[in-house]
Amino acid sequence: MIRLRGPGARTRRPRPAPWLAVATAIVATLGPTVAARALHPSVESAIALADDADFAGALRGFDLAERGDGLALADLVALYAHRAIVHFARGDRSAMEHDLANLLALEPNATLPPAAPPPVLDVAAALRRRGVSRPTLAARAELRAGTLHVRTTLEGDVRGLVRGIRISARSDETAPWTTATSEVMRLPVPAGRPAFYVVEAIGPGGAVVDSLGTRHRPRAVQPLALSPSQTGSRPRPTERRRRAESGGGGTFPWWTVAVGAGAATAIGVVVAAVAASSSSDGQRTALGGPILELD
Repeated sequence: MIRLRGPGARTRRPRPAPWLAVATAIVATLGPTVAARALHPSVESAIALADDADFAGALRGFDLAERGDGLALADLVALYAHRAIVHFARGDRSAMEHDLANLLALEPNATLPPAAPPPVLDVAAALRRRGVSRPTLAARAELRAGTLHVRTTLEGDVRGLVRGIRISARSDETAPWTTATSEVMRLPVPAGRPAFYVVEAIGPGGAVVDSLGTRHRPRAVQPLALSPSQTGSRPRPTERRRRAESGGGGTFPWWTVAVGAGAATAIGVVVAAVAASSSSDGQRTALGGPILELD
């Protein structure tokens, strides 16, 4: 409210609300608590503006960093933590809740500083109790016919934090990496050699929000074992087959051979006898079933 008190009177500005002064002090002390290492310059600049209570400038800086590239996961976590406090200082509760939810989706164990105002702590605690879905990668990789096949799936990204999937692969530990921004990748691999791959979910600012392996410790895929028909080699014989082929020491049922030979001999004797009887009568006899003669 502006009041005039004579010709030399000056306007008097209303005092800021107490919560605004508290929020400004919290923003100024938030930096060293949330980030224990040097952050990306774009995030650092936005934090500096917030420290000077230039909240509008800080929001512009945070937005530019979020839409840019080159951020690490720690940079993105710090961005959401700082920006949530700035939103609180401006009285924008909806935007504050949005950034706190993003923060917990990326880092479920993230903590705000002890000096954070109760409304911010209460919202963060409520989000934890309710549960915030976290983006999670899964992949299936195999070597078939001299080609590495990698297929990825993304689950739990209900907040839309993932901007894309990046797959990197190589045929051995010394070969250069081949990278594709896609959910599927195929890479030729020399026969009998293993392959290595890394899958990354890229979030705001180019930050890797989830990954399967790293380039220092990639996931390995071993070639499938080939069948004897594919390798051209004969299977190794079993012990019983080896002994049978060598003719000794086995458990082959030789008595069946003897019985079979005896039976064959008996049949031969009967056939010979019948043939001799037929010859003595001067008749030709056909071996077969009974013959019916009609008078």
